[in-house]
Amino acid sequence: DDAEIDAAFVHDLVSGYDTGRLQADPQATDLSVLMSMTDPPTAIAVAIANARLSPVLYAATLVDTPLDSNDPAWLGHSGVVTNYATMLARNPDASAQWLVAHPHDVGGATNMSLVLHQHAERYLDDGRAFARIVENAVTHEDINTRHDSLDAAIAVLAGPDRVLDNPHMPDALAQGAAADMAYLERLTNRGWERPDLGHGPPGSALRLHDFMAEILTDESAADRVYTAVGTYTADQIARLPAAGIDRDRSDVSDNRTEELQRLGSLQGLIVTAEANGVQHAAEADLLHRQRRAEGLDFLVGFIPYAGEFNDLAALDGMSVGTFTFPDNFSALGRAEQVQSLREAGLQLDNVVTLATIRDPAGVPETPVIEMSPEQRDRFLTWAGQNYEANDLNALVTGAGYANHHLRVR
Repeated sequence: DDAEIDAAFVHDLVSGYDTGRLQADPQATDLSVLMSMTDPPTAIAVAIANARLSPVLYAATLVDTPLDSNDPAWLGHSGVVTNYATMLARNPDASAQWLVAHPHDVGGATNMSLVLHQHAERYLDDGRAFARIVENAVTHEDINTRHDSLDAAIAVLAGPDRVLDNPHMPDALAQGAAADMAYLERLTNRGWERPDLGHGPPGSALRLHDFMAEILTDESAADRVYTAVGTYTADQIARLPAAGIDRDRSDVSDNRTEELQRLGSLQGLIVTAEANGVQHAAEADLLHRQRRAEGLDFLVGFIPYAGEFNDLAALDGMSVGTFTFPDNFSALGRAEQVQSLREAGLQLDNVVTLATIRDPAGVPETPVIEMSPEQRDRFLTWAGQNYEANDLNALVTGAGYANHHLRVR
């Protein structure tokens, strides 16, 4: 309750704060320790963070010094930042409101921009509290708050000087992407008129691609996003109108085909963003992803009926193949192989989804993960013979539109 907090105490917290006094005033540090153990009301938490946390983060973006530097712009700030961030991370509303705020004396930046530009190794918790603050915002229960927060993060990571140097941040941002695939589909397709005529994607799709390219180089983030897009695709296909229904006679496709193409474009944007992210990553990261990709095979884990499994048999009329990563592959070659893996995996998942929705009576009672190799072979052969080819073609076409326009970014 706000009435229980002394007004003079709040005023001291949010006014007259000098970021350089940490060397001369031990009480500044002690006060942050106190706040790290409290959960103030939302408005007060935001005011405290804007006054005492934002200026320090801004100062940190102006210098590139190591944690133990004697530079006055940084010495003593590490623990203070972690303490105030810990306070904010307890409150989802305060996290979201603070991130989109433009506090005074920070060069016009949003707090989201300041947070995403921080080097995690400078802080006592290695950036975990920052990641929690961002996750609070991009997964917020209020849809408008969630969208505003995700938009703010996209704007930063799609910018010209994007630098994401917090190992906990990609998964936090992926939580937001996974929490609202419908919004990502909207960003991908809204305003994209007649891609069949070669029209390019809207700016929102280009920015979303750049955002995804930054976070999908992280294994946990990528797994979370692919699981979510697979589940979302299956849910949307189950709700599609029947073939032949067309409420807009001005175009050449029925509503089912158009919806499938939009879903395919979302899938294609995500796959292409990951491939581009891999291509742009450092060689050390590529070596890590080489080991990861060798164990990927195909991702059927998000199909409601299928469960997780690898070493899938070839479907009727489809070659799913095997991919390897020799040490001498170039960065481009590895990126293309990761993209090939994802495209094949998504195509296979789409086939299984289309077949099981079209003929649920044909789905065996035994979960796929418990099937013998022979049972899996029969199930996948059945799926390959029972999906609707026109539906799969529409998904592939939509993915092709995204790949065509985004692969070279």
